[in-house]
Amino acid sequence: MLPHETITPSLNFLSGGGKMGEFIRTMDWSETLIGDPATWPQSLRTSVSICLNSNSPILIWWGKDLVKIYNDAYRDLIATKHPKAMGAKGADVWPEILPNVLPMLKGILKDGEAAGSEDQLLVIERNGHPEVCYFTLSYSAIRDEAGNIGGIFCAVNETTKKVNAERKLSTLLNDLFIQAPVAICILRGENYIVEVANKMALELWGRTQNEVLNRPVFEALPEAKEQGFEELLDTVYKKGERFVAEELPVNLMRHGKIENAFVKFIYEPMREEDGTISGIILIAHEITEQVAGRKKLEAQVNMVSQLLMTAPGFVCTLQGPDHVYELVNEKYQSLFGMREIKGKPIMIALPELEGQGFDKLLDKVYETGETYLGIDVPIILSRDENLAPELRYFNFSYQPMYDENKKIYSILVFGYEVTEQMIAKKGIEESELHFRQMADLMPAKVTNANADGSVTYCNKKWMDFTGMSFEDFRDFGYHSIMHPDEIEEFKKRLTNAAETGSVLEMEMRFLNKEGEYIWNLNRASPVKDENGNIKMWIGVTSEIQKMKDEERQKDNFLSMASHELKTPVTTIKAYSQIAEMLLQQNGDSKTLAIVNKMGNQVTRLN
Repeated sequence: MLPHETITPSLNFLSGGGKMGEFIRTMDWSETLIGDPATWPQSLRTSVSICLNSNSPILIWWGKDLVKIYNDAYRDLIATKHPKAMGAKGADVWPEILPNVLPMLKGILKDGEAAGSEDQLLVIERNGHPEVCYFTLSYSAIRDEAGNIGGIFCAVNETTKKVNAERKLSTLLNDLFIQAPVAICILRGENYIVEVANKMALELWGRTQNEVLNRPVFEALPEAKEQGFEELLDTVYKKGERFVAEELPVNLMRHGKIENAFVKFIYEPMREEDGTISGIILIAHEITEQVAGRKKLEAQVNMVSQLLMTAPGFVCTLQGPDHVYELVNEKYQSLFGMREIKGKPIMIALPELEGQGFDKLLDKVYETGETYLGIDVPIILSRDENLAPELRYFNFSYQPMYDENKKIYSILVFGYEVTEQMIAKKGIEESELHFRQMADLMPAKVTNANADGSVTYCNKKWMDFTGMSFEDFRDFGYHSIMHPDEIEEFKKRLTNAAETGSVLEMEMRFLNKEGEYIWNLNRASPVKDENGNIKMWIGVTSEIQKMKDEERQKDNFLSMASHELKTPVTTIKAYSQIAEMLLQQNGDSKTLAIVNKMGNQVTRLN
């Protein structure tokens, strides 16, 4: 027995050492194979002192029977095998793993050459049941003053969590790769051997894995050889320059025949640690449907443009802050005879408008985005540059037009002259009907409402969308198709818009006739009387469900990738840094170099 307070100077090497230091001091070593610590050789004493005062797990195997001595950190690894393991023979403590390491231990005892292993799999019994664990071990001989080998100094680092994390990360990355919503493949070497291809890539090519894997890409896809892709790959592989195609027409073999398609893709060079290019990663996304949709939309836009140009009402667009005539249909041109107005600011093209306030109205629409609707507006205007100005009446709207960045770039002017209709009530009623018919032809859902927000008109698009009649929709009946979560916010914004005289703009969901809530951009613009009081609202509602779906898919993917990758990569880096520190302390330069490489790879992955 060696109580701490009675330690003799010859046993000072047992000072400190935490719980295992105290345990060794109070243990009866006379019953062990190595006897009283007072008789231990100096080499063992020094090794035990280092072991006990180290924060890293350290085990000493002593003598031919491999008697075990260890510190607190190692005791935490072996769990229930302590305290029987202290001072016991190795064969009695680790019968399940000693056969695997005994040849190496005997070699060290014989030749004195250091050895080690990284992430070694060992099935150990330490908590009452077998556990699959991984350890990085470093073994070095303990020599006495005469140079003889008396035992083995073993630095231990359990890497079970690290290995499991690496495997989890590897599985995650593989799942992300295979399940990615875009086509991804890796082409290796100068012959562009298909090393990996995910499901989307195989679908894009119209091939199976067996038809493409481990084969040159142009052998697996002969139809691609004559389309210029080989030259593109050569440029990327030899020069190391990324190639990006936003909308490239390609011919693909599908269902036994060549089909025309459009793809957006990237060729990215893959570099080794020394910077050499070993392959190319291809990321592609077929956009055939999008291109077809865009072309269809362009055709529709052209058709709408032609309709506007031939519309019975006058239509023009005024571009920029100076309100320059851009599009002018025939009906609009006929208002001013043979005057050349296209390409000129409105106040220069029509100088008689000076002082009538239309420049200020246009400026306000352009600056605030508030639609202006003019009903029976008197304008002093010439029918030709050679004729004197006369009083005429017009119904028209100034509506802001937005670009893809939601910035106003132009104003759409739509209307008609009502000079004759002002004289005859019938003409006025016909004009109103005509205006509403035109609204029914518009692609957006349009409403008119009183100052309090009660609907007095909705176009056919609303009735087609909701399946409701106008009688169901009028007044405040439209509240029944609003999403319950957004009704209060809508009322709040409408009240605020009414108080401030501003445009109400809100993304909100409406119930369609299929019973689905669809996202729409809802705009309600006030129309004011000569005293600035709101006399009515004009509402324009456009569907944005597709945009919402695409934003949600992108956000979900980025959130998942960020959450799933960040923690395991950080954990791997931390374990790598701990391993480097331990190996530097133990002077194991060979293993340290390997761990450094692992750390570099983790940094590169980050």
